[in-house]
Amino acid sequence: MNFAVLPPEAPAATDAIYQLLAVLADRAKTKAALAKVVAARDEAQAAAEKFGDLQIERAALQKQQAEFEAWTAAERRKIREALRQIDASRAEFNVERAVHATKVEALRADREQLERSRSAHESKLAELERTRRALA
Repeated sequence: MNFAVLPPEAPAATDAIYQLLAVLADRAKTKAALAKVVAARDEAQAAAEKFGDLQIERAALQKQQAEFEAWTAAERRKIREALRQIDASRAEFNVERAVHATKVEALRADREQLERSRSAHESKLAELERTRRALA
């Protein structure tokens, strides 16, 4: 292998290699470093599991939200339809009430005409009775 082709080593990389060799040479430091790595790994795994659980919970909540929104939309449509039916019924009632009021006014006018005719008829009958008594 031709070492002339390799780039010169950076001082920071060399220092890092020496620190790694120093840690590996000392068993106590190696065990402490591994304990930190294991603790960090366990914490990362627990966080990943919790994140997975939270994603599942979020998906379930989103499904519930979609179902609830669909239900509320259906209920709103039912309410709007009921309000339309109420408005149509109210309009029909108002028409029927107006027709009824017209009929009542017509009957009232007919009754007044009947009362006038009856009064005129009674007047004629009274006059005929007077005439009959006068002739008798």
